[in-house]
Amino acid sequence: MRTRQALSVAKALGFTLGNPRLHVARKNAMDAVKSEADRYAANVLPIIREARKAGARTLREIAEVLTGAAKEATQAIPIGFLIKFADTALIRDTMSGASSSRTPLALQLAP
Repeated sequence: MRTRQALSVAKALGFTLGNPRLHVARKNAMDAVKSEADRYAANVLPIIREARKAGARTLREIAEVLTGAAKEATQAIPIGFLIKFADTALIRDTMSGASSSRTPLALQLAP
């Protein structure tokens, strides 16, 4: 039986199709997005304020400061953590059946 036919039969039998509380799910999703945006802004806004105090006036200048801050933050992460994280992501992708052509970071770093 095709999917559309099966859904039509289920609907005719009175089954509720889809999320009966879709409005709640949408509200929760929007709350999560807003929360993440607020967290991000709380981390970035002090950097932007410091850049403005230091003389950055254009969006390009501010973007350069933010890029530099991101590089500094990345350099502060221990390499062992990055290797473990990258390999864990590769294993997760493999286990989920996602095709991945990525080489594990541990192999990329090997001499």
